[in-house]
Amino acid sequence: MYNSLTYGTVIKELRTNRFLSQGELAENICSQGMLSRIENNDVVPNVLVMQKICEKLNVSVHYVLNREEAAKTPINAWLEKIKQYKHAKQFEQLILALDEIEQLEESTFTTKLELQEIAYYHGCALSYANYQSSKALDTLQQGLNYTYSRQTSTATDLEVLLLSEIGRVYYMQGNFEMGLSFMKRSISQFYQENATRSTVDLSKVFYNIATAFIDLKTYEEALSYIERGILWCQEKKSYYRLDDLYLLKGLVFQDTNRFDEAIETVEIAETLEKLVAAS
Repeated sequence: MYNSLTYGTVIKELRTNRFLSQGELAENICSQGMLSRIENNDVVPNVLVMQKICEKLNVSVHYVLNREEAAKTPINAWLEKIKQYKHAKQFEQLILALDEIEQLEESTFTTKLELQEIAYYHGCALSYANYQSSKALDTLQQGLNYTYSRQTSTATDLEVLLLSEIGRVYYMQGNFEMGLSFMKRSISQFYQENATRSTVDLSKVFYNIATAFIDLKTYEEALSYIERGILWCQEKKSYYRLDDLYLLKGLVFQDTNRFDEAIETVEIAETLEKLVAAS
């Protein structure tokens, strides 16, 4: 079961943070009056309405239902901040924010899920600063170990992301076999629960593995993962990593002498990049 007070409060906070009016969020989901009642904690939405609201806000239902009231929980504000830095690829600011988090009292972090999310962002930041960093790999692995077991048949969205990032770091460090193993496991776990996946960040798992296959000059396989990643972004109405996926697609076309298609695809990527920067 979930706490309706938490759900309404978090939805209102996420909506206002994204500069959406109640009418804009409610469109094609429910009436504005119903959304107002949800946000005021007067009613509990049904599962379908809940899922549609979360999709429009680009968050998972799992994320919303596992948060405490955002205004009363400092770590949630930190998680929101570092998530925004990562999405904007502002890795210097991300590292500074993570350094500040390390100075907070241990009691600030109350759940394994919170610790796991921090470890994911921290490991990503460290690896982008220096992909040879052993600390990056250790941090990502520690984050995965908070909840993941190979004996478990399904993985959460965050576990899928951690598996992929661990694989990416292994690959960048020259351990190609281990890297591909983790990235393929990430993709496999993604499709175990594909129907319920909702975290827009998951486009990154397709980007990671496609990059590796381009490096290996296995272009058809790379293109397959790129197309799947683009489809995921389209389904979730998300720009996250969409420009990067089109850039990879352009690179595949260039390397396979499909130059007209490469130029067209890179132009799409550049347009998407401008749209993201302006949003």
